[in-house]
Amino acid sequence: MSETEQQQTVVGIAASAGGLEAMSLLAQHLPTDLNCAYILAQHMSPHHASVLPTLISRETRLTVKAVQESLPIEPNTIYVPVPKSDLVVEDGMVHLRTPSGLPAEPKPSADRLFRSIAESYGEHSVGIVLSGTGSDGSYGVQAIREAGGVTIAQDNSSAKYDTMPASAVETGAIDLILSPRQIGEQLKTILAHPRDFSELQALVEQPTEYDDLFHMLQARTKVNFRHYKEITVSRRIQRRMIAKGFDDYG
Repeated sequence: MSETEQQQTVVGIAASAGGLEAMSLLAQHLPTDLNCAYILAQHMSPHHASVLPTLISRETRLTVKAVQESLPIEPNTIYVPVPKSDLVVEDGMVHLRTPSGLPAEPKPSADRLFRSIAESYGEHSVGIVLSGTGSDGSYGVQAIREAGGVTIAQDNSSAKYDTMPASAVETGAIDLILSPRQIGEQLKTILAHPRDFSELQALVEQPTEYDDLFHMLQARTKVNFRHYKEITVSRRIQRRMIAKGFDDYG
C-alpha cells in the first residue's frame, strides 16, 4: 500500500429504506477538508436507473461520482453505486462486482464493501450504518472494528427505519451512535481521536435545539414530544415555518 493510501481514510456507508433521507442529511454536514473518500452501499431496485448521484450532489460540495467502472479512490469524493452491482475497494480503486449472494439478498452488499475496506485500509477505515431494514452491514462493522477502524450507527430517534442500525449495535462492534447530522459535524473529531469516544458521546447527548419547544408543547398539550423521531419533528417544524412564512426557527 502506498504512503498516500495509508494516510487516506475510506468511509463505507450502508443504507436501505429511509437511507436516502439520512444520507442527504449526512452529506449536508460532511467536512470538505478531510482526506476521506466515502463509498455508499444504498440498497436499490435492480430495475430502475439510480438518481442517487443527482440527489446527493444537491446536498454537498463534495464531488459525487456514480461507479459505472473501476475508479481511483480520491479524497473529498462520494462514490455512489449503480443497480445490480456490489462495490469493493482494492489497490486504491473502487470496483464493480457481480453480486455473490442470493437473488433476494440486498444489493449492493454493505457487508462485502465494509470487509473490503477493512482489508485494504485497516485502522484508516470507517463503517457507518444508516436507516434501513434487515441486517446488512452487521458483519461488515465487525470486520472494520477488528481491523482497528471506527464504526458508527445511526441513532433510533433519527432513523426512519431502525432495524439495520439496531442490528449493527447488537453486534457490540459499534463505537458511536449518532444522528446523520452529528456524524458529519463530528467526523473530524472522531478521526482525530479514534479510540476514546466517551467524551464525544456525552457531548452529542446534550440537549437538542428543540428542547425549549418540547417544554412548551408538553406544558400546553401534556404530550412529551421528546419521544418522537428527531427527523419527523424537524420535518413538521419546517413545514409549519413555510406555512406561516417564517424564515427563522427562533
